[in-house]
Amino acid sequence: MEGIAACSDCITVRYRRPRGGKRKDFYLAMNYLNGTEVRFVLTAELGKSGWRVLHAVIDGESDMAEEATRDFASLHWYVFPQRHDRCVLPPVVAVWDVDGLTVAACVPPEWGGRSLSCARQRQWFTSGNRLPDPGRALCWWPSPAVWHRWREAGRYLGRKRFSAPVAIPFFTFSQWVRRADVKRAFDEKREAMRQFERGRYGEEFRGLHDEIVAEDMAGEYARYVRNVRTALAFLRKRGVPVRVVLGDAARAGCDPGDPASWGKAAAVFPEMPDCVVEEYNYSGPLGAAVGAGRLRAAVSGYSHWPNSPAVDFIGASVYSGNRRLVNVACWLNPVKVSDPASVRKAVDGFCSELARRGVKNITFSDTVFPLRVHPYSQELVLFAPGDWFEKPQEKAGWNDPCPCGSGLKYRDCCGVL
Repeated sequence: MEGIAACSDCITVRYRRPRGGKRKDFYLAMNYLNGTEVRFVLTAELGKSGWRVLHAVIDGESDMAEEATRDFASLHWYVFPQRHDRCVLPPVVAVWDVDGLTVAACVPPEWGGRSLSCARQRQWFTSGNRLPDPGRALCWWPSPAVWHRWREAGRYLGRKRFSAPVAIPFFTFSQWVRRADVKRAFDEKREAMRQFERGRYGEEFRGLHDEIVAEDMAGEYARYVRNVRTALAFLRKRGVPVRVVLGDAARAGCDPGDPASWGKAAAVFPEMPDCVVEEYNYSGPLGAAVGAGRLRAAVSGYSHWPNSPAVDFIGASVYSGNRRLVNVACWLNPVKVSDPASVRKAVDGFCSELARRGVKNITFSDTVFPLRVHPYSQELVLFAPGDWFEKPQEKAGWNDPCPCGSGLKYRDCCGVL
């Protein structure tokens, strides 16, 4: 890579120097972390050996543009005629067909994952297709920064043999949001936003800080999950034995100002089973909602990278008639998500848990949703199909409250279905 240059409205990642050949621009959009979209222009040059990518210009107004730049800098690009779809590529994270050409974005081969034909990897972007490569199920797109930190730590340790598996703590969202360091960070953010709202230019943001913090909270947790999966992928590639332990914020007793202390606390956490079932209820201060209608549940997958087949948890939104009663989440042990037997066991156990609660009518969705946080309860939001509601409802506007009663805007709830 040649380097990165930032302007007022765009960021350019340079991969190679031009040689004076014919150029072509590709106007593309990539699904990114937690369902965000990154728009960019990819410029390629035609040479004797085919197309060579020169640079990518990322739209500075895209969500997470600066963060995406660091990931783009690590990508390997391939441009070739569509009829060559069987050519073998490193792990593909995105693919486009434009004007008879295929554009594929791949992570570095040294990060792990099998090199397979583009046609075979393309199938993984279709709902319902399983990943034949365990490495991709564990971590779809590793974080370059986290990967490099673990690599430096590996150089420091040298060829030291581990007498016991390395314990990696994993916090479900409900435990992560209770961590002292997380609470302090978002309390400071809320206070800064309140101060800004009182200022001269804060009028248009007044009253929106809960929604903004909830959106940031979902993004930060998606980064956290990606970092954990990157660490697991790194250790697996190097043959280091690993066990995932279930984080408990109350039990850890760590220093909010020392992030490393959370890793040290792994010794007091129990080993994480194949799956962990949690219940979320944000019906309000009057307590849990109740209803006399027939119980039914909408079950979907949720992921920090929803355009990939890698799922973080299975969620069920339980309804009685048109009234949402409760959300139930089944968190998967990230180190076991590549084992089909463990995943089937988790799904069967989750269905048994719903049946124990009296839910027999279960609808499964092939859609993998991003992580969303309720702005007032700070709990994860789960989705139900828009055609579930028995009475016809007036069509909601994009920015109107969602008719399902989740408390979110329509665009952030049933509008994504």
